Amino acid sequence: MDPIDDDREIQATVLEQAGFDVLDRSLSPISAAREQRPDVIVVDFSPRRVGVPEFVEALKADERTARIPVVLVSAYPRSDSPDTEGFVAKPNAPDVLLREIARVLAR
Repeated sequence: MDPIDDDREIQATVLEQAGFDVLDRSLSPISAAREQRPDVIVVDFSPRRVGVPEFVEALKADERTARIPVVLVSAYPRSDSPDTEGFVAKPNAPDVLLREIARVLAR
């Protein structure tokens, strides 16, 4: 199994236990964002995986999703990541992710 997929499931569980609704993971991420318009999007990022920079760019270019803040979670430096409203370095404790989401939502 892909470690990022494992991390995604853990992050979803943390968010659900904190009272957040997590988008339907059976939809493509861009479709889910456009249809369900979440308050924040958490993206697990690795420069070795393609698609995250394009995903963030597509979100910000679409008027339906442009204002949705994005929080990246990554084991790689912030400087290697797409520009987003939030960032959490791995490894981290669940409260670190939740604090960053709260900070981004408070903006």
